[in-house]
Amino acid sequence: MKTEWILDEWLGTVCYQGKYRFFLDDATYWVLDMAACSPSSLEGNSSYYRNGILVVDENAEEFLEAMKEAEISLNDLRHLVNKQHQITLADEDDDRGDLDLVFLINFDEKLYISMFYDVAYEEYVPKGWKGIFDDPLKYVPKEIQNIWEEVERDNIAGKRQQAYSTGNKY
Repeated sequence: MKTEWILDEWLGTVCYQGKYRFFLDDATYWVLDMAACSPSSLEGNSSYYRNGILVVDENAEEFLEAMKEAEISLNDLRHLVNKQHQITLADEDDDRGDLDLVFLINFDEKLYISMFYDVAYEEYVPKGWKGIFDDPLKYVPKEIQNIWEEVERDNIAGKRQQAYSTGNKY
């Protein structure tokens, strides 16, 4: 299980049988139909890519198994979101910015949400799936949304406390 965020990894969540799991991995691992998205990039390497899974559809358990090295616990996710937010506030040169939820794969509803800007991965979904470019946080339970809301509330409270301690009004 992962406990650190590395540049060029993207946060996504997978809903399967009502349970949400989180993963940090390369953006291409979040593409449902890699065979349609970039067939030439996999020539000769397809067995190494997601354990040979080029199209993610009815194979949720196999996909989750292929992604297990990139899995992150809910507690570690909370910690990393907060830690990265603090780094972003303190270091303007940090290129990563906040650790945002970028992908949602919902096997239960056959729904794929992406807010990845570089490539329209939401267009590469299997037949019967719905792909949307949107904020995945809109499609997850409130408990998950709260992870980011808590960081923002703590940030506002910290700014308010700092302002009052220096005699300034917030």
